[in-house]
Amino acid sequence: MDTFEGKNSKNKVYLKINRKGLSDIAYDVLLGIIIAVIFVVPVMLHINSLANGERLWSEYYSGEIAKLINNANSGDELQIDSSKAMEIARKNRIESHKDVFFFSNEANKICVKMDIESEPKCRFYFKDLNVVDVRSDVSESGNLLRFKIVEADRGGVG
Repeated sequence: MDTFEGKNSKNKVYLKINRKGLSDIAYDVLLGIIIAVIFVVPVMLHINSLANGERLWSEYYSGEIAKLINNANSGDELQIDSSKAMEIARKNRIESHKDVFFFSNEANKICVKMDIESEPKCRFYFKDLNVVDVRSDVSESGNLLRFKIVEADRGGVG
């Protein structure tokens, strides 16, 4: 046993050092670090994707295009400025607007994907319309995504 003597103490205090206690502390610290890594790494990955802006802008574009289609009529030609979407997509190794914006007329949905490694963000539109002639025009003012709206042909209904 080790002894400890205070400055003004006449009594000696005997301390028993438990060597096993040190390994318990090391185990607790190691366990704490592992748990922190398990929770911190996914949070950091999420923050990184938000800093990139890909998720936010994918949600924005899919929602705005779905609203445009829901407010459109057959025969309308619609356009939306896609400059920010294409800027983010190019940073994430996607070059073509066809790989960023894709429409499913069968499912009435628009999907936007600005990163090769992420899942597309899709929104449904409720009008029974088809999107055709999707193209991207580059001008001095930026990238414009243009498309036409036509009446849906659902095969024999009516």
